[in-house]
Amino acid sequence: DPNEYVPGATTTITYNVRVINNGPSDATGVSISDTLDPQMTFVEASDGGDGTTVPGTVTWGDISLASGDEVNYTVTVDITTLSSDLDAVTNFATADSDQTDSNPTNNDDTEDTPSSALVDIEVVKTALTDPNEYVPGATTTITYNVRVINNGPSDATGVSISDTLDPQMTF
Repeated sequence: DPNEYVPGATTTITYNVRVINNGPSDATGVSISDTLDPQMTFVEASDGGDGTTVPGTVTWGDISLASGDEVNYTVTVDITTLSSDLDAVTNFATADSDQTDSNPTNNDDTEDTPSSALVDIEVVKTALTDPNEYVPGATTTITYNVRVINNGPSDATGVSISDTLDPQMTF
């Protein structure tokens, strides 16, 4: 899912920043600011968005919007976190203009991008006792090593292991 990131791996996500002038007047000197979560690294922005002057913030400026007009920009980021403890990373966008806004409560928006852990559990079972020592009809003790490996990239939680014995074996 492109709207989720994987802890322990780098996930590239593109956010859309949409600004609408709901009027009733034209807006001039519109500036848009998109603040990136500390876990995000700026990759690129559309239409001249500047993501390098102020680290962690992408800006577009000096935009004019007639009443009812809108602009759409994109911001592409890499999300890299080793922690599975984060439920989400947050992207925050805001817009201002030279004019007094009749409804400033809709001038910003937050997008939370949830994490989606990705694990690769590997189980390796090895007989530590030479299986050739098994003698039919006699009691033979065989010791096994069960090794569990998480090949990641995310931390694995709630892992459980079961080892089913052959009906001829007892624990």
